[in-house]
Amino acid sequence: MRYLHNLKKLEISVNEERSNKLEEFLENENISYLKYSSASKGKSIIIYTLNLDDPLLDRYLDEITGIIDLRLKDEKIIIQPIEAYVSTELDRISNKSESKKTPIEALLEQVEPYSRLNRDFFMIVMLATLILVSGLFMDNIIVIIGATLISPLLEPIKAFSLNLVIAEYEDAWESEQDILILLFCIFVLSFIITYGVSVFYPLSITEQIFLNGSASGIIALVSFLIGVSSGLAMFANIPGSLMGIAVAVALMPPASSAGIGLAVSNMNIFYGGVFNLISNFAGLQLGGVFSLKIKGVSHRKYKDKGKKEWPMYLVILVHVVILFLILIRDFYA
Repeated sequence: MRYLHNLKKLEISVNEERSNKLEEFLENENISYLKYSSASKGKSIIIYTLNLDDPLLDRYLDEITGIIDLRLKDEKIIIQPIEAYVSTELDRISNKSESKKTPIEALLEQVEPYSRLNRDFFMIVMLATLILVSGLFMDNIIVIIGATLISPLLEPIKAFSLNLVIAEYEDAWESEQDILILLFCIFVLSFIITYGVSVFYPLSITEQIFLNGSASGIIALVSFLIGVSSGLAMFANIPGSLMGIAVAVALMPPASSAGIGLAVSNMNIFYGGVFNLISNFAGLQLGGVFSLKIKGVSHRKYKDKGKKEWPMYLVILVHVVILFLILIRDFYA
């Protein structure tokens, strides 16, 4: 026997005028249903019952609500969970669900493998940091880009933006913690390497360290555009590695430069790197959220009825304020 998880029963009440249109839609989509008539205050009401799992429910619910008129008292949709269901139709429902995934499910599948920090993920970033520190002191942009090429920092940022927009705030916070831990480790490892080497060998601040240790409002705006591009790339099947380079370039060198500045007691580089990192980080995340919003991604209101959108708008406001302060600082510098 085959079971489907999260199978739901829909009971749709609609008047005769719109029942034909609803019936045409269900038949065009090859959705099995039961139909019977009822009456409410002398008015004839047609009731349809059908069974869908969550992916198909997400896909079809907006279209069904567009056909019926929920403003009318007698037209409504009742959704109930099904604990057990025995039928050969399960195979058809399952196959249809797999072939017609909703946009949100497709996006979640993209970020799911990388949305939780693991040992391999951590080790790759640490190895990339070793290469990055070498490139910064060599003043070699090719080595720096090579380090960012292997650093998978894009995925946690995408996971944060997506989970924030669909009101999965717990998952969004976990992704945020992961990226903050990785950035802090980049900073600490850069400090340790620089401090350890400086004991035996004199180190000098190169142009690349200076550039990444200087906050800039223009660079913050560029980071915002990179964030928008990375969000849109999720819909265009563009390989994540291409956008990941730009994201890592915006985050890793400033974090590393801040650690280098602290190790050599150059507070200008340290503070500049921290400000650069914060502004770029805010720009990337704000851009990612912005791109998802303009593409119409939102939480599923029927399923997440108790969830509020104000935490998302609060986070957006904080990011906007950070970018605004960086721009003001640039203006008066």
